[in-house]
Amino acid sequence: QYLSKLFTGTFSMNEFDNGAPNIYFGMFVLLLLILRFMSWNSKMNLRKRICEIVFLLSFVLSFGIHKLDLGWHLLSVPHSFTVRYAFIFTFVVLIFAGEFYREELPGIPKQKLVFANLVVVGLAGFVLFQQTEAVRTLYIIIDVVAVISFSVFLFQAMQGGKEDRNCYLALIAVVQIIV
Repeated sequence: QYLSKLFTGTFSMNEFDNGAPNIYFGMFVLLLLILRFMSWNSKMNLRKRICEIVFLLSFVLSFGIHKLDLGWHLLSVPHSFTVRYAFIFTFVVLIFAGEFYREELPGIPKQKLVFANLVVVGLAGFVLFQQTEAVRTLYIIIDVVAVISFSVFLFQAMQGGKEDRNCYLALIAVVQIIV
C-alpha cells in the first residue's frame, strides 16, 4: 500500500484515518532517488550513505509500525491523520534527489539509468497487481511514460555541460508539473 503512494493520483479519503501516508514527491525525484542509491563510487562517503538509508528506513518503518508512529506523536494517540510527519520524509527525499542531481548525475553510466527505469516499471507493475482502491491504471501508465521521457532528458543532459543540465532540468520540471 505504501508503494502505491509514490505514484500519481493514489490518494483516497477512505485511507485518511488509517491508511498509508501521503508521500508523493514526483516521478523525477523517485528516479533520482533510485539512481542515488544505485550509485556507489569512490567520491561518496560510505558512512553518509548508510546514515541516509537508515534515516529513510526509520521513516518507512514508522509509517507501518504503530508503536514507532506513536513515538512521533510523543506517545499520545493522534486524532485523524496518523502520519502527519510524512512531509518530513518527502522533504528529505527532495534534498537527497537535488544533491544527487547537482553533484553525482554527470558520472552515471547509461546502464544504471536503464536499470532505474526497470525498477520504476517493476514498482508500477507491483502496484497495479496489488489493486489498491486508490490506484488508477491510466495514471500509473502516464507515470511510467513520464519516467522514460525523464530518462531520455537525463541522458541528453549528461552529455552536455552544466547549462544543458539546467535547461533539461527546467524542461523536466515543466513536464512533471503538467503530469
